[in-house]
Amino acid sequence: GGMIEQRKGSATLFGMTLLIAVCSNSMQFQFGGPWFLGLSGVVFGVFGYVWVKGQLDPSDGIGIDQQNALYMLVWFVVCWFGLVGRIANFAHWGGLLMGVTLGAIDAGWR
Repeated sequence: GGMIEQRKGSATLFGMTLLIAVCSNSMQFQFGGPWFLGLSGVVFGVFGYVWVKGQLDPSDGIGIDQQNALYMLVWFVVCWFGLVGRIANFAHWGGLLMGVTLGAIDAGWR
């Protein structure tokens, strides 16, 4: 998040965080039920934004290295298959999808 805040400003990071949180939590509530807690959907959303933004618009200075991107994606899969207990996987999906979408839109505007 610090990378986004430094390049885009606090208001942008705050708005992005709220949008990702609403989307990820709505998806989890809709498909997984009301019993969940945490910010992991937002983490995946910020990751999705930084990952796609870096791929489509590397000159903006926002991006993530391949090793960390791979780590996040492997963790996504590990969680999805329940290898670490009960996880709000739909929140992860919702956050990742919203982050990827925001990254693509931002890169397209630039």
